[in-house]
Amino acid sequence: MNTDDNFLVLDGGLDGKFVSSIKNVIGSGKFGTVLRGRNLYTFEEIAVKIEPITSVHITKEIHFYEMLKGNMNDHAIEGLPDIYYFGNIGVKYSAMAMELLGPSLKELFTIGGNKMSLKTVLMIANQMLTRIEYVHHCKLIHRDLKPENILIGRPRQTLPFKESTEDTIYLIDFGNAKTYIDKTTKHHIQYNTEVGVFGTYQFMSANGHLGIEQSRRDDLESLGYVLLYLINGTLPWMKYFEEDNINVFSCGEMKKKIKTKTLCADLPEEFAKYFDYVKKLEFIETPDYDKLIDLFQSVYKREKFPDDNLFDWSTALV
Repeated sequence: MNTDDNFLVLDGGLDGKFVSSIKNVIGSGKFGTVLRGRNLYTFEEIAVKIEPITSVHITKEIHFYEMLKGNMNDHAIEGLPDIYYFGNIGVKYSAMAMELLGPSLKELFTIGGNKMSLKTVLMIANQMLTRIEYVHHCKLIHRDLKPENILIGRPRQTLPFKESTEDTIYLIDFGNAKTYIDKTTKHHIQYNTEVGVFGTYQFMSANGHLGIEQSRRDDLESLGYVLLYLINGTLPWMKYFEEDNINVFSCGEMKKKIKTKTLCADLPEEFAKYFDYVKKLEFIETPDYDKLIDLFQSVYKREKFPDDNLFDWSTALV
């Protein structure tokens, strides 16, 4: 690492030589920072996620990405970023070079005036249910679904040439992920009420607030909250996260007690049916993903939306 000019170099040998600047931050979270960089061998723009070398979150995340990639042969899937290399930068950082994606749904939500159209949200739901089904197929649960962790692809590139992927929804950040199949017994993990809280309060499941072990049902509940947030511009419990009024307990209580018809008021009834189904799932139960996709597709067809794959941002980003 050259500290004089603030450049970081991740030397992956034949996999590439990835350079970035600590000044070129494009994202940050609890455990790491994401920088914009470039592969000097291919000239491709990339993202480099770094964290202190004493941390283990990137190491865990790499393991989960390898699990996801390892299942590609028997289950083709879009919407997961390519990981190019993992290693250390000097003696201070662990780093992961990965595909550079476009803006997050949170950014697009803000650009669009803090709301998205029904058509766009239904299209997001369709792709995200497919992503989550694949993650679950790989014996993983994500445990941190939120608009910041859902991105779109980038516009068409010329060097190196890549087609536009702005109409592809990507799921990222597996730092909070967990396997739900026990490595030793090969059975589903046991129900536990004392595992702690994982995820983001505004979007985590009601059970997540209570420190109950999460499973596949919790990812689906979190996705439901993301969809409601995007289409309504808010969630009923957002009032508990105002600057001078942060009340995590009340947020969890509201999620437990609110009726689905109230939660999904003024929306097509299929949204309430989604929550009714998801909240009745047993801890170890395998969700019927096709049933949930069909719910949202039925709304799409009833509204006679065109099958054009155009989102709210499709024209804005041209």
